[in-house]
Amino acid sequence: MKKTLICLLSLILLGACSLSASQEQELNKQTGIYLDAQERNALLVVVSKTHPSFVRYAKSKGESYFKNVFENEAGEELVFINPMIRKIESKGDHLQVLYEVEKEYIQNGENHRNSSRFVALSDDEGKTWYFLDHATYANKKICRDIPRLLK
Repeated sequence: MKKTLICLLSLILLGACSLSASQEQELNKQTGIYLDAQERNALLVVVSKTHPSFVRYAKSKGESYFKNVFENEAGEELVFINPMIRKIESKGDHLQVLYEVEKEYIQNGENHRNSSRFVALSDDEGKTWYFLDHATYANKKICRDIPRLLK
């Protein structure tokens, strides 16, 4: 009985931090658009998929800062491989998903590969998704209006 209760409680807790089929479908679609836009250096699409709070912050810092943040600094070619969800947290209408992805790029004629983390954020139960790189998300001085659910 005790084992059954613990298993049931574990399933409830796991279910509380998972996405519904429609939320997951929209997240996958929007993540694909975001990563593709970064690979193609499609500045307008990248900006439109970035959390509006950070876009406002970047604009307030001036044109040079804005371009530096949103333009593909990796160089000639950028490819994201195997985005993996590492953590999901939710509270009320807010959903936040931590991703880790392998990033391959050519810079100054040399091949580079490293992992990168970013966060998908929804304020409307997964109907709309925006993105932030993990370092920006972790910096509580930037975008103070975003609740940090991922620890």
